[in-house]
Amino acid sequence: ISFAAGGQCSPPAATQDLSVGTPIATVTAVNPLSPLLIHQATRISASVTVAPPNVGIPTGTVMVALGTASCSITLNNGSGDCELTPVASGSQTLSASYAGVTQFQPSNTSVDASVALNPSTFQVTSSANPSTPGQAVSFTVAITGVAAALTVSVSKALAVPTGTVTLSDGATNLGSALLVDGSATISSPLLTALGNHSIVANYSGDANFQAAASTAFAQMVAVPVAPSATPVPSLG
Repeated sequence: ISFAAGGQCSPPAATQDLSVGTPIATVTAVNPLSPLLIHQATRISASVTVAPPNVGIPTGTVMVALGTASCSITLNNGSGDCELTPVASGSQTLSASYAGVTQFQPSNTSVDASVALNPSTFQVTSSANPSTPGQAVSFTVAITGVAAALTVSVSKALAVPTGTVTLSDGATNLGSALLVDGSATISSPLLTALGNHSIVANYSGDANFQAAASTAFAQMVAVPVAPSATPVPSLG
């Protein structure tokens, strides 16, 4: 209450009722703990905080989604992680949605993410090494995936590689074949020159595995060694 000139008092000023709403808990981070590879499980971490002057540590759950793949995090001291397995490659959106609790309102965030195809590794074997000029040599090529190093979980089995493998000896195409259960066998009689041949396998790649070329496989072509003569005993 205030007094005006002449001793008159003026009425009290109107007051405003200020109420404090439930603070918003913000998802401040959502990050893969290892590279995102299609069909490989990856740990995803998320953190939820409240901005000053609000205080407290958010509890509850965070739902993480990448395309149609998702996992749920139960917060511990405001953070946590879960295991997510991407089902498609390419550029995508990784989102995290905090469900909220009585003390904190829900919130969400998202980041751009890129899911890569799995690296391809080769195992090349030969049916005869060394071989002779023009001998039909069968080369077997097995394609496998390299399991990513996961922070917590055990590596999951990868999809079986499909596609085509082509063998070459320098500029000479030795043939091609489709992979069956991750391997292919190609037989070729084209290795006719004596000496060492560098055989390279080229893999076409597929929806899950990267196209790649193997390191050179050393195939030796040599003149066959003639069997030593066995002495014939004398009859006299």
